[in-house]
Amino acid sequence: MKRNNAYIWDHNLANIDVNALINNIMGNDAIHYRRVAKQASLVISTCLFFAVSTTQASNEPLLDSALNNQSLYASSYITMGARTVVGGNIQSATAITLAANAIVGGNVESGASTTLGADAAVVGYIQAGTTATLGVASLVNGDIEAGTTATVGASAIIAGALTAGTTVTIDATVEVSGDVFAGTTVTIGAGSVFHGNIDAGTTTTIGAGVQIDGILTANSLLASPIPNLVTNQEDLITRLQVTLKDLGTGTELISTSFGTNDETLEAGIYSTIDYLSIAIGKTLTLDGKGVDGVWIFNIANYLSLAADSKIILKDVTDNSIIIWNVLGDKTGSAGYTQLGAGAEARGYIFAKGFVQTGANAVIAGIGDDCGGAFSATNFIEFGADSIIGKEACINGVALSVGQAIFGQPFAACPTDAFLIQDTSATLFGVQLATGQYQQLSNTMGTTNKLNAMGFNFHDQYLYAWSTEFAGPVRINNNYQVTPLPTTGMPDVSFYVGDIALDSNVFYLYRPGNTNGLFAISLDPTADNYLVAERIIDGSSLNLRIFDMAFHPFNGLAYSVDNIGNLHRIDVNNGSSELINNIGESGTFGAIYFDVDENLYISRNNDGKIFKIDTKEANSLAVLYAYGPSSSNNDGARCALAPVISTEKASIDFGDAPASYGSSAEDNGARHSTENNSIFMGANVDAEFDSFQFPLSDDETDGNNDDDGVAFVTGIEVGNLAVLQLVASSSAFVNAWIDFDGNGVFGTDEKIIDALPVIAGSNVISYEVPTWAEANSTWARFRISSTADLGPTGGVSDGEVEDYLVDITEANVSIQYYPSAAGWATIAFEDNWPIVGDYDFNDLVMNYRISEYMLDGEVIRVKLEGQIAAVGGSYHNGFAFQLPGISRETINEDDIRYTINNVPQLTSPLEQGREKAIAIITNDVWDYVSAGENCKYYRSEPGCGSKIQMHFSMTLPMTHAIPNEEMPAFPYDPFLFATENYEHGYVFGQAPGRAYEIHLPNKAPTEAFRTDFFNRGEDKSDPENKRYFVNENGMPWAVNVGTQWQYPLEYMDVIYAYPLFSSFIINEGRIDDDWFIENNANIKNTFLD
Repeated sequence: MKRNNAYIWDHNLANIDVNALINNIMGNDAIHYRRVAKQASLVISTCLFFAVSTTQASNEPLLDSALNNQSLYASSYITMGARTVVGGNIQSATAITLAANAIVGGNVESGASTTLGADAAVVGYIQAGTTATLGVASLVNGDIEAGTTATVGASAIIAGALTAGTTVTIDATVEVSGDVFAGTTVTIGAGSVFHGNIDAGTTTTIGAGVQIDGILTANSLLASPIPNLVTNQEDLITRLQVTLKDLGTGTELISTSFGTNDETLEAGIYSTIDYLSIAIGKTLTLDGKGVDGVWIFNIANYLSLAADSKIILKDVTDNSIIIWNVLGDKTGSAGYTQLGAGAEARGYIFAKGFVQTGANAVIAGIGDDCGGAFSATNFIEFGADSIIGKEACINGVALSVGQAIFGQPFAACPTDAFLIQDTSATLFGVQLATGQYQQLSNTMGTTNKLNAMGFNFHDQYLYAWSTEFAGPVRINNNYQVTPLPTTGMPDVSFYVGDIALDSNVFYLYRPGNTNGLFAISLDPTADNYLVAERIIDGSSLNLRIFDMAFHPFNGLAYSVDNIGNLHRIDVNNGSSELINNIGESGTFGAIYFDVDENLYISRNNDGKIFKIDTKEANSLAVLYAYGPSSSNNDGARCALAPVISTEKASIDFGDAPASYGSSAEDNGARHSTENNSIFMGANVDAEFDSFQFPLSDDETDGNNDDDGVAFVTGIEVGNLAVLQLVASSSAFVNAWIDFDGNGVFGTDEKIIDALPVIAGSNVISYEVPTWAEANSTWARFRISSTADLGPTGGVSDGEVEDYLVDITEANVSIQYYPSAAGWATIAFEDNWPIVGDYDFNDLVMNYRISEYMLDGEVIRVKLEGQIAAVGGSYHNGFAFQLPGISRETINEDDIRYTINNVPQLTSPLEQGREKAIAIITNDVWDYVSAGENCKYYRSEPGCGSKIQMHFSMTLPMTHAIPNEEMPAFPYDPFLFATENYEHGYVFGQAPGRAYEIHLPNKAPTEAFRTDFFNRGEDKSDPENKRYFVNENGMPWAVNVGTQWQYPLEYMDVIYAYPLFSSFIINEGRIDDDWFIENNANIKNTFLD
């Protein structure tokens, strides 16, 4: 590869000091650029190989090293019109002609002559097979080598050396920084300046006023006056075009219709059976979707971009590749490419025939790529003012074409695992968390097995042992293999292998005295690259293992043998350590690690994936997911990646409390949502992890996907119960109810066992055992194409739905406010008796009331709810008063009260009161916290969070209460002030428990100080049963029978709900739907 020097836009350089010019363009080390270029060329030519087919590689260079960093190549001549600009190198098998003011940002190499017009500039060097001719005031920043003669016009500047096989003729006022060599004569015009030596084979003729800083001789030190001639690359480029064609036809573009309108294409392989053209002024947009992509266009006839047509890049990354492969396969086709005036192309053009453009045409690369055009059999002509490449383009065609053929590496440390199966290798991507898998490729460039696969963290490729090629192969992100010529391996196949993370070494193992553990360096800069070294023989290290995986941090390999023994292997010396038996046996043909040091093993015969925590001593295998089964199995993944993607949510989790197994950490129930058509109810959503109760996403994001099961009858102890399940398609259902309330789904609590269901409604009955405990508990339903499921673990499709349910005694019914699954909302303005900002978000509670009835009488009450918002700085408590119910009516010893599923040990009944008052909390700020950069909890824009506090309280009665004697819903929820915290200037000292806010016209409790009435703006009138309202009847608390979207912080409720005032003023006679979304200014309400 020749160095592609800096690109010059301003090329009017005749009067610029040449030394400053050199430093500006090349840096102070400019003199050494040829040496660097040749070293780089050697590296490239040894690392990149030309693919003869997708299944075989040779050691022939991908392209001639001179074609690297290339913008143009023609097997015939190249002509550049006036003011044409080329960013990279150009090469012609015959002649190159640059018109006046043309610029080449790289090197110029021609098999015959090279001619520069006046004021033309070449930033690199010039090599010409015959003559090199420089026009007046032209500039060459590198060396010039001519096979025969070199002629330099007046006022030209040459920053390098000048060599000619025969004569060198230099006009007046030329400046040359390097040495001048000629096979015969050197003739120098008047006023020229030479900073180096001049050596002619025979004679030197010098004009007047010539300055020579070096030595003048006439016996020629030139050993070989003929430069390295450019060879014709027709055969090589033709084979390259065939290789690109062999990648596949992909999507066919119809010649007669495609390009007549503006078009958009995503990355992929495209082909035509005739021409490809873009009409005048039309566009073709290549949409990269923000990820690395490859576009290959295999064109049977010609490529035509009409005048002012354009190729536009949208969200295309710098690592993407665009290749136009103009094959000319169609009978009679010349395989040419034409760009009309003002047309703009992107990427690289490989044409069988000529490439020709009108004026102002553009061929640009991507990112720092040069872009360019290559003609296998004909010429290249560019119209005036055309541009090829970009300023300082650095990456060339060899790299790009190599990536297109061999494929690019995989995305950095992918989350999914890779699984190879079958006698003709088929590659799958596996989501380990669920076992969901999809076929990536069954045409990998081999007709036989691949095994011992490993992911290489150092270069992001997969590697495996190929039975067909009897050695290791590299697998790219197009899932194609490239054989790697390796020495030192025995003539057997290997099926155990992985690549170390602390060294770029592929380790392969097979038992047997002549086999063993081998190490193969994959570092191309290493002296032992692709040379195998045996670490230990296979009788000294004799393990019945079928795959292995490297630990993410300690450098050791782990494996499980066929009887379930976990082994740890030191690959540096071949020693192994038996850790413990994991409790499972079988052929574990695919083994993986994750970044949390968990080992995953996949069993061949049933596809079950087990998880082993290597951080724990004597860790046992836990069934983790259900994957694909196969008799031939091998796996690989990046051990530094988490098992669950943090970029895209694609798993449905359960949301029952942690004890039931819901989160990924607890091996919770989970289902992949990728390409999933099996679910219950209307939809299924995806999460990064479980939102365990009480933080369920169904409770907080407004998207309740737990909607597939309806309990037709109550769940009564000892009775038959009925439910209705709606399925999206035929599948299997498994379900559990925690009948004993111990927080675990036991095997004897399974109510549905692998039951086939049909698409639509399914009515299912089940028995409630006599030992079931009457209480609130949890049920779990799982639907999948996999029949045999447990209550935890992952599966590749379907859905999990968890429900909080009530088990009751026989003949007990339940009545709810507002409904069995819905929430009511009570919202407070806590500045009473001052109106304040009137935003009704100082305390917002969602709640539900359940009354359990036997023979028409209430035997217990359940209060449950959650803190939805705390938009005030005052410290407040929250409670329910049960009007008309005395404290003694409640069976205090049997109260069950939990906060965030944690039992509370103290009684919630307020002491010393006659009436039943249930204290939910004495200070809501004990259970919630403001978000980062937020002042309050869930009331400011951008300050959303999951619900942080949920409560459930069951109040059993000492004796049944007739339904008509129970207080009306919603009882009497109220706010009170926390002890020892001030509550506004109206009160001289902290009012404490004596301060309360109730719903309008609800009387306070016996703890309230009645002398607080009529302070500030309060206009309460107890004699007329008027409480907690101002003179206009406006309240300090509102109750809504739904989960309400309350106003934003400092947003007066009337700006969020304009009908609120008329509803209050008219005492609810009109606008009683003031609170619904259709009547709201949603932008003024709080949204998560």
